[in-house]
Amino acid sequence: MAFAIIRTAKLKTAGNLGGLNNHLERTMEVPNADQDLTYLNKRTIGSGDLAKDVANRIQAAGIEKPRKNAVLAIEHLMTASPEAFRFEKKAKPSGTGYTVGGPKEDIDRWKRFEEGCYQWLAKRYGKDNLVNFTVHVDEQTPHIHAVVVPVDEKGKLNCRHYLGGREKLRDLQNSFAQQHAAIGLERGIQGSKAHHTTVKQFYGHAKGFEQAPSLTILLDAPVASIQAPETNLFGQMKLDPQAYAQGQEKRLRAELAAHHRQTLLKAQEKAQELHRAAQASQLLKLENERLKGQLKGIQRLVEQLNHSNRTGKALVEAIANGQIQPQELVKALQQVPQTEREKNIHAAMKRVGCQVKEPEVKKEIQQQPAIKRKGPRL
Repeated sequence: MAFAIIRTAKLKTAGNLGGLNNHLERTMEVPNADQDLTYLNKRTIGSGDLAKDVANRIQAAGIEKPRKNAVLAIEHLMTASPEAFRFEKKAKPSGTGYTVGGPKEDIDRWKRFEEGCYQWLAKRYGKDNLVNFTVHVDEQTPHIHAVVVPVDEKGKLNCRHYLGGREKLRDLQNSFAQQHAAIGLERGIQGSKAHHTTVKQFYGHAKGFEQAPSLTILLDAPVASIQAPETNLFGQMKLDPQAYAQGQEKRLRAELAAHHRQTLLKAQEKAQELHRAAQASQLLKLENERLKGQLKGIQRLVEQLNHSNRTGKALVEAIANGQIQPQELVKALQQVPQTEREKNIHAAMKRVGCQVKEPEVKKEIQQQPAIKRKGPRL
């Protein structure tokens, strides 16, 4: 069973638009993306400058100045659960480079999914409001980013008209699933206690739980047995049949209740295990980012020290060959502060978190000029 997935995000500032544009065009580092497959991404609507495309649509709608804190655009992330598109990276037949392949039915389903997403967006928001449609296949699950400017029928920026309230969000999920029902995609459980996940949260989960523990909970099947009734010498039941049945029912209920409590306990332990794993994954991520920053700083420091070492050797060779006179070198060095190089090295070490003890500055005591006394000494 495969599910249709759609997530939305509100874009309110030029910074939001610029950041998304960098992600769409892969002008920034995307940890989940495979650079060998980035060339397969495509943009069927838009110019590659998202902020400009949004501004042009707003201007074409006759909106001179959007109000403060207005939603300028809405991002849509559209995909399906992984079993819907079983794509995998494989080498090209030519032996140079890579491509994406999979079962024919999955490839056909993806093509129909692309067409269905465009039709759904055009019908729901209008073709003029759709300013970007980008397909990404260089990540683990292929997906589509679509950006819509929420101009309503009155020609105003009105995000609430499309996404305001639970009913409209529920209708968004229902209509999107209905659009793709023909290719075997279903809606998630309607009325469940699961909360809507934003685009940012969706990427956070995909990155943070790449090595999450198994969700499988091993449970023992309930065991319930019916005890044979006691009989007398003539084969007749010692107890009244009704009393016997009530006693057996009571005993079975107690056994099933005990099994139910054990099942809940195992489920709670598994939930705690997943929670601890999620926390550990987040801590490891933060520590990894910190160590990466320190490593880059140390590499810069080593480059500076190597450059200083090479410069010193070159000066020694130049003096030995007579290309530079020692007196000229001394004069040149006197024009440069002696501590300039030390300051650069110390600053580089501080950037990577190393503690550097600053040299003590000695204050020069100016001697007062001797006062000439007049007259003979006594």
